[in-house]
Amino acid sequence: MRIVFDAEGSLRRLTEALTQLLVDPEVRGIMLLLGAASPISPAELRSLLSQCSVPVFGGLFPEVISGTSRSRQGSLLVGFTVAPVLRRVDGLDAPDGRFDEATEGLPLLQPVTPYTLFVLADGFASGIGRLLESLFINYGLEINYLGGGAGDLERSGRPCVLTQNGLEAGCAVLAALPFPSGVGVRHGWQPLAGPLRVTEASGNTILSLDGQPAFEVYRQLLQETGVSVSSEDFFAVAQAFPFGINRLGGEMIIRDPLALNEQGGIRCAGPVTAGAYLYLMRGEPAALLAAAAEAREVGEQALSPATPYAGTLVFDCISRALFLQDHFAQELAAVAQGQSPLFGALTIGEIANSGRSYLEFFNKTTVVARLGETAHEKTSDS
Repeated sequence: MRIVFDAEGSLRRLTEALTQLLVDPEVRGIMLLLGAASPISPAELRSLLSQCSVPVFGGLFPEVISGTSRSRQGSLLVGFTVAPVLRRVDGLDAPDGRFDEATEGLPLLQPVTPYTLFVLADGFASGIGRLLESLFINYGLEINYLGGGAGDLERSGRPCVLTQNGLEAGCAVLAALPFPSGVGVRHGWQPLAGPLRVTEASGNTILSLDGQPAFEVYRQLLQETGVSVSSEDFFAVAQAFPFGINRLGGEMIIRDPLALNEQGGIRCAGPVTAGAYLYLMRGEPAALLAAAAEAREVGEQALSPATPYAGTLVFDCISRALFLQDHFAQELAAVAQGQSPLFGALTIGEIANSGRSYLEFFNKTTVVARLGETAHEKTSDS
């Protein structure tokens, strides 16, 4: 595995980094993660990708991560010594799309070979939950899944999933790679009030809670704790008060409130179904930092000690970073814990399972994956 990080984000530097990987005869595929403030135009990126002699996949994310450094405009390239098998899934923003056929037939579940499946999807698309359901039906717990929601918080609907054709919206890219991984998933948020029954929902939007407009219930609950919220400051306040959905045998799944609609519904970063029970959650920096460290520990323990270590990949939520502010540097340090290299992205929702639990789309959560080596792998930073 070869890793090249550039915080500058210029076309020249990206071209140099890509060339560095392409001239290496052992690089068989590349994952490219771009910061949302990248100055590279879609046409420039498309032209650059057309010159690649190996498969390339990735996405545009709020920020990219290398070690404890973050960049809104930089690039992160990961060169794999095994070739990924890529599958593009379209129609992710269709209201009733099904993806069973689109996710079938990847060369997974070969005897003995451990697989990791990267799933990078448009983070604002309403069909992510249905896509993950189809993947789980087809492949179950035999593999590990890693990924997240791509996109730009300031421009929802922006093309953000990187395929061989460049950046595209409303789709996902699947990349199957035959190497082992150990995955840890933790968030650290705690219940403040609830349960609340979702009486109406549509895709990612909660329309009513306990029979009342969702925002009215949300506002009243916060008012009881001494916190005021209005439609004007909703996003800023809601970063500290997400929703939690109970799951058997694990932490609650967090749903991040993003915006209000005109009817008082709350749009979340991820699906919410009618009939579900939600809790209003709150977080303390110390608890979130401890959860990130625990995710790293779980990932370490999940990878066999006999497996050579190639690197640690982190997909962490951008709204988690917004909530932690200056404390977020401590979160990256807790995940790194002296391990090198650490790389990844801040995402709009995280995709993972641990190999032992159901595949989920998370919000405000830290996903840490310890990646195992394939033959002849080494790492490099620049």
